[in-house]
Amino acid sequence: MTPTATDDSAVPVLYNPIATITLNRPAYANAQNSPMTYALDDAFYRAAADDDVSVIIPRGAGRHFSASHDTGSPDRTLDHAFDHAPVWGPPVPASASISSPTHDCIKPTKESAPVSLLGPKDEQLDHQATPHTTEALSTLLHERWSCREFRDEPVPRETIEKVLDLARLSPSWCNTQPWHVIITDGEGTERFRRELSSHAGQSGEMSPDFPFPASYTGIYQERRRECGTQLYESLGIARGDREASARQAAKNFEFFGAPHTAVVTTEAELGVYGAVNCGLYVNTFLLAAQSLGLGAIPQAAFAAHSPFIRHHFDLPDNRMVVCGISFGWPDRQSPVNQFRTRRAQKESTFTWVDR
Repeated sequence: MTPTATDDSAVPVLYNPIATITLNRPAYANAQNSPMTYALDDAFYRAAADDDVSVIIPRGAGRHFSASHDTGSPDRTLDHAFDHAPVWGPPVPASASISSPTHDCIKPTKESAPVSLLGPKDEQLDHQATPHTTEALSTLLHERWSCREFRDEPVPRETIEKVLDLARLSPSWCNTQPWHVIITDGEGTERFRRELSSHAGQSGEMSPDFPFPASYTGIYQERRRECGTQLYESLGIARGDREASARQAAKNFEFFGAPHTAVVTTEAELGVYGAVNCGLYVNTFLLAAQSLGLGAIPQAAFAAHSPFIRHHFDLPDNRMVVCGISFGWPDRQSPVNQFRTRRAQKESTFTWVDR
């Protein structure tokens, strides 16, 4: 029998004494937004705490049980924090960092260990990938590009903080999370732009904290050369025009007109693996920016002047500069933003060993 939808869509989950829990957003195929997720958690909590309940029956109002997690309805509520509680134990504050609740509930008994819908137990559960999540990641990876021309309007701080909130979830060796990022905005960006451009123009010496590549040979040289050719052709710079190519290279230190930069640093004592961990952070940052409609470009050019950057931002000597990221709203009409670099075929990127 199909559960009856109610007119009160403000109540996302219905709970009744016989422990039938009904997902109640039929207009959106019961897609789980944050209010529903935590109301569902609360309903399971109440049922598990009820001594008269031994069976819990979840169902959906309307034609569908649930269309998985909400990715775009008007009341998606990405920015609202919700108080929530584990099935067994004290409430968990909204500010706590925890994983999503499971969708199964086991009724605890005196003989059984406490079962929680949240927290460490989730780490033991298999995550079932869905076509939607795989497609979303594939879209971000295929559509992301290095933006080299930006509009001059700033990005709202709350949008930047969404990027940073996602980037902080990046994995790291032993969970060291060595990154610390300097974000520039407004006059902070303009002063950094002026002073770094001036310094780079006067100093021909590079002083990276981590050594730059000693050389590019073979396929690495070919890929680097192809990227450069695409860049210069998009701008109408003829091969061998040193003056024009130098002007374009100088735009690295002008952040390609971006209104914001991120300077990514790591702890010196963590060595190269701290930098590797920061590379994971940078990748997440770039994908998060792409998901929010921003353009971004990671820049090793910043790291070429690491001592200057440490001095400019008053960083301690133990903070090593890994790279910079220029970001903002992309100028999608600019010719320099039209070309895309190629990726190697997957067969050339791995080796099977099966015996």
